Amino acid sequence: VPVVRSRIMTKEILGEEEITERARDSGAEESCSLVSFSPVYESKLALLIPAKPVSLFASRRKFHECGINNFGVDLSFIKPDKKSWNSVIGAYNRQENILDSVRFNFKRGIK
Repeated sequence: VPVVRSRIMTKEILGEEEITERARDSGAEESCSLVSFSPVYESKLALLIPAKPVSLFASRRKFHECGINNFGVDLSFIKPDKKSWNSVIGAYNRQENILDSVRFNFKRGIK
């Protein structure tokens, strides 16, 4: 699932290389990890596809409070096996983000 769709960011601006940025883990400044995105181009649209899945399961309560009650789960990042499925659906039911995922730019939350 793309995290960005843009007509403004062009192939000339982004290029073909993977884009990497340093992101804070759990708000701790000294604890950072690298987050990578691959640019993909469709027609005149630039898409940024994260190397790790985006997971906002831990924010479901906030979504419900804002009236968002329907959710889609993209499983294209995992091989189809029962263990992986159980891990993802279990995290969803517990309202916990899946392991080794990113929140992308959702740190500010929703209002």
